Amino acid sequence: MNKKVPRTPFSTPLSGSARETEMRLKHIFSGPKKRPPALFLALVSAACLLCGNLVSCQTPQAESTASTPPSELWAEYYSSGEAPQDVGHEIQLPEYPDTTFRWTAEGVSALGRDGETILFTGTPIISVFLCDLTGDSKRDFCADVGMDDPRIIVYDYASRTEYTLTGRDGSPYHLSLDGDQLHVEWSNWVKKQDGLLESYTGDLAISPQGVLEVANEQPPLTIRYQLASQLSTDINQNGIPEEIRLENEYGWDEVRFYENGQLINRELPGVCLYSYTGGQDYILRCYYEGDYPGVYYHSYNICDVSGESEEVIQYNNVRFDLNFNATFHSFDPAAIAAYVEELTGPAGTPSLGLFSHTWRLVVRDGELVAEEPELPLPWLEQFPEIFTRDPDKSLEEDLRNFQAAMAAAYPAPEPKKVDALPFDAPLEMIFSSGAGAWCTGLELNPDGSFTADYHDADGLIQYVCQYHGKLGGFAQLTEHSWALTLEELVLDTKYPVGTEWDEMTDWLEDGPVHFISSGPAGFEDKDGNTLQPGAQFILYSPEAQGHAPGTELYGAYEFWTWCLSRPDLAGGGSLGCWGLYNLASDIGFFTDP
Repeated sequence: MNKKVPRTPFSTPLSGSARETEMRLKHIFSGPKKRPPALFLALVSAACLLCGNLVSCQTPQAESTASTPPSELWAEYYSSGEAPQDVGHEIQLPEYPDTTFRWTAEGVSALGRDGETILFTGTPIISVFLCDLTGDSKRDFCADVGMDDPRIIVYDYASRTEYTLTGRDGSPYHLSLDGDQLHVEWSNWVKKQDGLLESYTGDLAISPQGVLEVANEQPPLTIRYQLASQLSTDINQNGIPEEIRLENEYGWDEVRFYENGQLINRELPGVCLYSYTGGQDYILRCYYEGDYPGVYYHSYNICDVSGESEEVIQYNNVRFDLNFNATFHSFDPAAIAAYVEELTGPAGTPSLGLFSHTWRLVVRDGELVAEEPELPLPWLEQFPEIFTRDPDKSLEEDLRNFQAAMAAAYPAPEPKKVDALPFDAPLEMIFSSGAGAWCTGLELNPDGSFTADYHDADGLIQYVCQYHGKLGGFAQLTEHSWALTLEELVLDTKYPVGTEWDEMTDWLEDGPVHFISSGPAGFEDKDGNTLQPGAQFILYSPEAQGHAPGTELYGAYEFWTWCLSRPDLAGGGSLGCWGLYNLASDIGFFTDP
């Protein structure tokens, strides 16, 4: 082929968040399906990002009033671990305190004193956003509905009015949310045989006559594609050209490579084929994750699939958060810029980037096509009121300016010294992954003193550690968070760390148990070293939130992963329990919810 490529599950030439990407890929599906594996969804997220251009969905107001709750994504067709048709989500909105709203794959309903009322239906309800389009300071239900008969539905519950917008020239409209803005997009083939596609954008609005319409339509952007069937690939590098097909055997689309009629490899839409001019074909997979508020992860790998097993020959990744004044913050402009330029090439010299030698395979109107990949940075465009990119500056300069602007817009809280922690009775907390037989129990007292007991079991081998200590230097950071400093840590295990001994126990009558004295799990750093006085902690109350900049847990992804209840912080929920964050190792202790 003109641009050779390897076998990859995903490349990230998309325009939007991971949730938006995932939603777009779902529009490709032909009917209700079971949720694919987690790896598939991660790849899906990468694949969907370039599925079109976006447009703002404007409300009739110049800006939302202070009393209007923020726009948000409420439900998605593939947002749970079960088959979408078997699950549902319920929500209560402050605009309607006496009503519970329910979403299922088949419809949205309201549950009140008089029972359940169906608001609207579809097959399926792919996604539902909450956004005030009518300008009454009450959010409307804005839904992306249907696969066989796709349409946009806006339901104004205050007036019990439904607005509908169908696609244009056979091309459906699609919705996505970026920050507080709802977007709509659509596209049409111009000359499919020549690989020409026009991508349209516009504003979704309700006219004075009460009609849902597209306003402020922009001139179309013409994009050139190549049908995947026209590519000549050799990913197994044996000199025999392969055929690329789009097939749906298990309920989702797959990109399959055939050689002389025999299946040799399968990938997901969004996979990239990479080959330096005249070189071998490889698979290039790009991933983008941004589901936890304020935390983003970009990665790619180039794989050689010519052998019996896949071999990664090149890879890179970068992870960062946007809570610029948090103690746990991580954001390296130089590293992020270097990662991006590795794929896209430095400004003015795109030929030096991996993407200049890459085709990305995506589905357009049921056809598998190859397009030139892009690498969107949706988080950099998420706060236009705070920062906008300067076309005359390098990406690294823009990132440094973005960092400075965000830090100024959301300044660090001023610590206020307090004498005691904000609870009266001791907190019973645990540090555990939920997998395996290990756990550290911690009892934290209002004066900061604590005792802890760690244990792990591997058959008749027991790893143990008892310890106690004192946290002090209490300083309230926000209404729901406090900074603490380790003042003392003492190991109480009967033998030094590393000592092994046998001992009879009450719970095992057949013989002694083999004990191994271990370190104070939960009070160690990332390298497994015991914490020293001065180590920093943060205590969070159950009311702590993390859905937006300025909230306590925005960007605290590593800490959140240790909370076994996995609270829905992205949806505006609270932590729901007390949490103690060890900043030296990014782990957490939690009470029961």
